[in-house]
Amino acid sequence: MAENFLGNSQAIEAEIAQLQKMIEIKRNQLEAQSGIVEEKELVRSAIQEMITESAETDSEATSSRPVIAAKTKAAPIGNASGASYLDRLDDESAVKLNAYIAEIGQHGIVRTLNKVVAEEPFIIDAFHDVLVDKLYEELKTKGLIK
Repeated sequence: MAENFLGNSQAIEAEIAQLQKMIEIKRNQLEAQSGIVEEKELVRSAIQEMITESAETDSEATSSRPVIAAKTKAAPIGNASGASYLDRLDDESAVKLNAYIAEIGQHGIVRTLNKVVAEEPFIIDAFHDVLVDKLYEELKTKGLIK
């Protein structure tokens, strides 16, 4: 069973509810277009939207700093053995990424995203991929997605 990395604060529960609404809207759009929906891709898309919104908000708050747009990947980059590039993070990046993931339980998704968007694109992308994986498992465990 997936660990509850989000905690149980009301703020995080509200963010999960918002994320669930975003996923449902995306599910309806994709079902109307193609009829087939992959749940993890819905989570990926909703998180990407949250990152983009955080980057835009961050840009407005600190207009002197350029916005770094997060990259979207259909799946983590891997090799023939199926290992993800996340398995090959350098120590500094891994520590930074784990700190951001741990911060979600304390400060929530949106506040953490607001910090992450100031990072280099590699960290933003890695955070996005890890967050999608963790949220997907968490949402499945809670029965919020199929």
